[in-house]
Parts: sequence; C-alpha cells; structure tokens
Amino acid sequence: MISLKFFMLLLWALGIYGITQIVAESSLTQPIRNALSKNKFTKPISKLLNCVLCTSVWVSVLASWFIYSPSVDAWSYLYKPSIYQLPFTTIQIDYKVFRILFFDGMIGSTIVWFLHIIENRLLPN
Repeated sequence: MISLKFFMLLLWALGIYGITQIVAESSLTQPIRNALSKNKFTKPISKLLNCVLCTSVWVSVLASWFIYSPSVDAWSYLYKPSIYQLPFTTIQIDYKVFRILFFDGMIGSTIVWFLHIIENRLLPN
C-alpha cells in the first residue's frame, strides 16, 4: 500500500511539473516571456522563465513554502533549529527555513527535469 508521504510527494511533484510547464513552455505565457525579453533589464528574467530547470527550482521553493515540504517529511532532522550568530553582533539567525527551501528546490527541479526528459523522448516535436 502506498504511504501518505509518498502520495503527498507525488502530488507535489506533479503540481510543480505542471506549473513549470505552464510558465516555461506554454503558449499561454509566451506573450509574457516575449515582452520580458525585449527590455534589457527584464531579459535575464525572461531567460529564467524560458528555462524549465531554472523555473522548476523557484516553483519548488514557492510550493514548499506555501503548500507542502517533502524534505521535512523525509528528513525530520532538517527541521531542527540551526542558530547562527552573526559576527560582532548579538543577532542570531535560525537558517533551518533556508536549508529546507534549498533541499525542496533541488528535489523539485530534479523530478521536473527527469519528467521533462521523459516527455521529450516520448513525444515527437
């Protein structure tokens, strides 16, 4: 029987793949990507939005932040506090959120990249 954690990871990954495909390759968002590529200040954003791998990292981070974090389920030790004392100050930063978002971004982009390769091999251009 499929566990709930695996089912949640599957739904998360398919959602990220779908959103990434819409943003990076859909004709629906093509006018936005074209408009961004005309201005020299927004051209780097256009390049990122045209790249499936680049877009999937940020979609994964946003999905992890707002919806579900698979790395917290898989590796619960990531959720333990990680305090960093800034040098020469009394400011302390708990960077566990950044670590979790980094891992989720990498997990999401890896899954999307594999699905993208499979899609390109199965569907002729």
